[in-house]
Amino acid sequence: MSAASPDTGEHPAAEPESPDSGSGVTTDSAPVGSAGESGGPEAPESGTAPEGGSEEPAMPDPLEALIDPQPVPDLAAVVAERDDYLEQLQRVTAEFSNFRRQTIKRNTELVAQAAARLAKELLVVLDACEAAVSQGVEGIDALQSQLLGVLSAQG
Repeated sequence: MSAASPDTGEHPAAEPESPDSGSGVTTDSAPVGSAGESGGPEAPESGTAPEGGSEEPAMPDPLEALIDPQPVPDLAAVVAERDDYLEQLQRVTAEFSNFRRQTIKRNTELVAQAAARLAKELLVVLDACEAAVSQGVEGIDALQSQLLGVLSAQG
């Protein structure tokens, strides 16, 4: 590629002046940083660089997000949604409290029923002990008194 000349339409700054340019000797190789090479200060010939010397920003401006935020939902809708969530929370809390009370009551009733069944079964044994004592069987008195003590302790 030959050196750029002013009459070809290329930029005259593409050919820098060298100390020996006064001799009138031109070379066939283009100087470093000419328009033909990429990576130099000149824009490539494909025209990818914007005109006017301004470069494209690599990242969007973070202040633009603050200036133009997403549309804010209607305040009345947000308040209604909050109130709905609060009502649901209160309802679930009340239901859980009722469930806890019912569970405690049910467990207490089950314990009482189990104790009543046990007492009913033990009363049969106590009646047998009394019948044995009335018939004069020896050694049953200690068993009968211990059984009466357990039953009276349980109410």
